[in-house]
Amino acid sequence: GLENQPEYQMDSDLTRRIRNFNLSSDQYLIPLFEALSNSMHAIQERFGKKWTDKGEIQIELIREQNVLKKIVVTDNGIGLNDYNFDSFLKTDSDYKKNKGGKGLGRFSWLLAFNDIKITSCFVRDDERWLREFNFSNRSKPVHNHTLIKDSTAAVGTKLELSDLKKNFLEKYEGTTLEAIAKNTISHFILTMFAGVPDILFIDGDKELNIKEYYLYSVSRPRYFI
Repeated sequence: GLENQPEYQMDSDLTRRIRNFNLSSDQYLIPLFEALSNSMHAIQERFGKKWTDKGEIQIELIREQNVLKKIVVTDNGIGLNDYNFDSFLKTDSDYKKNKGGKGLGRFSWLLAFNDIKITSCFVRDDERWLREFNFSNRSKPVHNHTLIKDSTAAVGTKLELSDLKKNFLEKYEGTTLEAIAKNTISHFILTMFAGVPDILFIDGDKELNIKEYYLYSVSRPRYFI
């Protein structure tokens, strides 16, 4: 496995890569979709064919005085073990390509958010390890990295996307939770035909379960008279 060090470089020039990676504010949900995609892959890797029964993803929009401050995506997937963390550090990851991803998704986070933190628990040799780090557009993009044994941590990953850039913040401010849910379903419609894990959106006192919403609004039979 990788040794535990406080900072890591990517395998190629991240700044150049991000400069070539366009994301308009109209695509403001793409970073969230990429986070959801990562969570689904991690759940599939942990639970295999039972991923739709055992998988849980929670997306919480955290506001202060009605201003969106942070989006927190939590899953009970396999976690950023040594192999997946090594994959995270590679700008073109064979692992993500095998899963059908572009492997560029996490870079979209850097275009929409200024502050990104990842906390992930995984199992290595029957012991639970907790990995934490920040991710940002700098020479060593992974920093404040720590890796410790923690037998009390729940296996899975928490992604905290904070401090939205202004043009993306404005898009979120004008969007309802239901609209985000509908866009999420349309983006993942092919995946969802095969099955949907529990995906819960939370925005203050509002909650929306994507699985229930999808089963009710999209996949139920319609009868025409």
